Amino acid sequence: MISKIFIFLGALVLLVCVYLFCRFRRNERLEFGIVSKKISLINNIFHLLIVFFFVGYTIVLLSVDKYGASASFVAILSQILFWGAIFVAVTIMMLRIMLEYIVKAKLNQIDHLTSLNTKIAGNCKIDDFLANSKHAIYLAILDLDNFKKLNDIYGHLIGDEVLVNVAKVIKENIRTDEIACRFGGDEFVIGMFNRSEEDVIASLEKMKKGVLALATQYDQANMSVSIGLSYGVGKGAGGSNTYKEMMQNADKALYHVKKNGKNAVHVYSENGML
Repeated sequence: MISKIFIFLGALVLLVCVYLFCRFRRNERLEFGIVSKKISLINNIFHLLIVFFFVGYTIVLLSVDKYGASASFVAILSQILFWGAIFVAVTIMMLRIMLEYIVKAKLNQIDHLTSLNTKIAGNCKIDDFLANSKHAIYLAILDLDNFKKLNDIYGHLIGDEVLVNVAKVIKENIRTDEIACRFGGDEFVIGMFNRSEEDVIASLEKMKKGVLALATQYDQANMSVSIGLSYGVGKGAGGSNTYKEMMQNADKALYHVKKNGKNAVHVYSENGML
């Protein structure tokens, strides 16, 4: 009876392995094209493992017919195959997670300093949202005020530290399904979905307060760091606006902020700034 249970569960796990493996192969060249030769080698190893387990299960099932499910040979082989199938399934999942992170970094999809999306990756994800959803989207350009001066006085190591801490503040104030990327230098871009304008502005204001709190921490360490955040926000919806249009509008709103004293949030409107 125990052998039959192991045989059944092992076969189920093996089918899950095949499913995971097929998904892995289907997305391989799209997501991991730059290292596809190395991954193809790993794929071939998994092919052999899966074929081996299928052959093994065939032998077990034939042995059940010949010797009965209680035979020691069948019991041992069924357990070996069961735990082997578990090992293959876990390995495929772990490999997928590791390769996804490593290759995305290699393809410049993750900013090495802040761990946010890069400009290219952020653009692609926001474009994808606009192409596949009709929901509202707000696109915010964040610019660190007085960052160049900070770099000049305290050096690039402190500047990098500030950028990392600002990125943490940004991540703490957006949802997990929203997009934040480092656009370049001290500029960040955030895509915020399915929110009201009031909710978007409230989140951006929280970010601004978080950055001011960072500046206070540096002041307490006898380092006068006068930084703030200026925001320009463009709003639109999937199917009716393009990424380029929204970036242009957010840029106009950011220019308006810079011209009128910095460290503020403004949303672009066709009728003017709100």
